[in-house]
Amino acid sequence: MKKIFILMGLLVSTAAWSAENFEGVSAEQIENTMEADFIAQYGEDGIREGEVHPHRVVVCASQNARGFIYKSSGYLPRKVQARAQNKCEYYSRVCRPLGCR
Repeated sequence: MKKIFILMGLLVSTAAWSAENFEGVSAEQIENTMEADFIAQYGEDGIREGEVHPHRVVVCASQNARGFIYKSSGYLPRKVQARAQNKCEYYSRVCRPLGCR
């Protein structure tokens, strides 16, 4: 119950803050500013520098001490690598990540 009151207080204070700060500013100006911030952060194509496009399939692998390689595939490299690591650790104690392609 305490969490609900805290969240409601944050929403009310945020609404009051935004109403005061955006007085006299048109919706178009706010939209243009938000778009400029997005482009500055993500670039024209909407992807951060160094990130793999989320629609590209990635294959990651992990190798155990005996040389067996365990692979996993998916769209998000960090999660796919974790899945390959978990699969390797299921069968052996010592595993090292080999990376993604």
